[in-house]
Parts: sequence; C-alpha cells; structure tokens
Amino acid sequence: MAKKAVEKKAARMVKLPAIEKNSGGSKKQAKASKGGASKTILPLAAAASKATVEQVVMVNRAPVLTLWMAVCLERLGASRDVAVGAAKVIAQRCAVAKGRALGVLPAPSASSAEGVRERPVAAGAAEDVVRIAGQTIQLVPTPSGLRAADMSASSRRSAAGLAAIDPSKVEAYLRSSFKDDLDTVEGVMKKTARAHGEEDLRKNAMHLYERFRPAWAGWGVKGKLHLAEIRAASR
Repeated sequence: MAKKAVEKKAARMVKLPAIEKNSGGSKKQAKASKGGASKTILPLAAAASKATVEQVVMVNRAPVLTLWMAVCLERLGASRDVAVGAAKVIAQRCAVAKGRALGVLPAPSASSAEGVRERPVAAGAAEDVVRIAGQTIQLVPTPSGLRAADMSASSRRSAAGLAAIDPSKVEAYLRSSFKDDLDTVEGVMKKTARAHGEEDLRKNAMHLYERFRPAWAGWGVKGKLHLAEIRAASR
C-alpha cells in the first residue's frame, strides 16, 4: 500500500509540470492570436483579389450590349450622351429581332412606326448619324446638342421629326442593371475596346460582344457575364 501511494504521488509530480506548461502555452497562444490579427488579413485580401479577377456578374444580355456599344462608340469619338443613346437603339433593335424570332413579339404591321428605321438617311445628312457594327443610328438636334433618335414605336414624335433618347435614362438603366458592378464591368470593357484599332472596332464590335455575352438562359432571364471573357476579347 505504501508503495502504491508513493507511485501515485510521483505520477502527480510528473503531470503537474505538464499542466502548468499547457496552461502557460494557452496564454501565449491567446496573446499571439491577438497580436497577430493583422497577419491573418493578408491571405484574406489575396483571396478577395482573386475573386475580383474571376468575377461573374448576373445580368441580362440587353444592358451588356448597351454598355459595350456605348464604350465602343466613345472609343470611336462619340460623346457620352450620343454613345449611350445610340447604344440603346442598337440593343432595342437586337431585342426586337430576338423576340420576333422566338415568337415572343409580333411581327410589325405595314403601318408600324418601326418602318421608319429602314428609311435611308437623307443626302447631306451624313454627319447626323453614327455607324457601328453594320448599324446606322440617326441623330436629332436638341437644345443640348445631337442625340440618338428614339426609333421605338412607343416614342412620341413631333410633326417636325423624331424624339430623342434621354441619355440620363439610359445611364439610370445601366446602373439599375449592373448595380455596384457597373464601374468594374465598364472599366474592363474600356480596356478591351482600347486594344482594338478604330476601324476594327467599328466593323467587329458586335462579333466581339458575341464572344463574352451571357449564355442564353431564356427570354428575360439573367445569365452569367464573365469578366475574364471580356478581357479575352482584347486578343
């Protein structure tokens, strides 16, 4: 019995330093954790940067085409107000053509106002149009300068001519569609547009768009816009 008591006492004496060591180690770890908090931010920041590079934006095709054409027209020398208005016209035309092909939108009647857009531009009025990707967009004078003509059937026309697209409404449409991603997406698009010569861009803007546009997911359904694919279109 005396021998067992001695062994138990010896065991406690052996374990005691280990307990003290663990306790001290935990305190040191806690201090290190507090003191080293800033060090753990670095890998998190790196991960966030990678996510930005590989960003995917959920958005409809129409605003993607509108923004891209606006960027291209600015690259070709158009003012921002003319560029966004003309880009909106192009996107509307493409949306109508797609809707009719799907049977979602009816074919135009002979008296439809949309027939106006097939009207040839009057001689001597070449400076009142913009051309890109095989599209010709008519411009109309306003108190603020030339603006893209609103060719939609719902636009109000005066006896003197066509109504103009309000560029501020197009800007609001883009902001509503892309939300906080607008500036990022537009910045990437601008870099891609600058990578192409002016004539190449004027001729192939639509083909370049087709390289990165969201995959078709259904009428009015948002798709994935990959920023990496916009960058790839610069080559």
